[in-house]
Amino acid sequence: KEKSIVYAGFSVEAILEALSKLDKKDPLKPLVENIKKGNILGIVAVVGCRNAKLQGFKFHEELTKILLKNNILVVGTGCWAHAAAQEGLMTPEATKKYAGDKLKEVLTKIGQANNLPALPPALHMGSCVDNSRIAVLIGKLAEYLKLPIHKLPIAGTCPENATEKSFSIGMFFLTLGVSTHINPLLPITGSKLITKLMTNDMEKITGSKMLIGSSPESAAKVIIDHIKKKRKELGWN
Repeated sequence: KEKSIVYAGFSVEAILEALSKLDKKDPLKPLVENIKKGNILGIVAVVGCRNAKLQGFKFHEELTKILLKNNILVVGTGCWAHAAAQEGLMTPEATKKYAGDKLKEVLTKIGQANNLPALPPALHMGSCVDNSRIAVLIGKLAEYLKLPIHKLPIAGTCPENATEKSFSIGMFFLTLGVSTHINPLLPITGSKLITKLMTNDMEKITGSKMLIGSSPESAAKVIIDHIKKKRKELGWN
């Protein structure tokens, strides 16, 4: 089997430190400006377990690759991290291999400012209980832009939901205002009320809703469509 090195440990502080090499006084500015311009289409958090029923499906890995190809910066925690690491997605070389041209240019510039060939395209932000770090990063972006979280071009995904903890993490993001893809589909379809609440009506309460996609391709499409919709609403086309 092929072996891969891993660039891990991207806390909020570490990300800001890397960005400060481009703008010491205003480290978030390079990230925000590249999101506005579309060089970074959006940000997606990938979290959650490995699901034995999806063994061999490589949902985490393939979904991440599709998102990167579409110039979406991926951050994540937990079991996604070892899946992405084993697939070689947490290296500067992965930026050259998997990232879309616009994302590649941004990550290369940040990486070279930090004495790396490029910043990895998939940023490991901690264990499965460290999702608050992602929330802090999202909060800083929202505060900087003076926008509520649900208006940002961001999304979450739990592509191999297997435990109650996975769903609780998904609900954490949903209540923050981050629309979140969850797969396999939760056992809620027996209730039209709950299904409608999770996939539609919740958006009126939190600004977010549950996204559905049962393959890496369909999941990527619904996530990318959501991000493009948010960009259009902000006039960031």
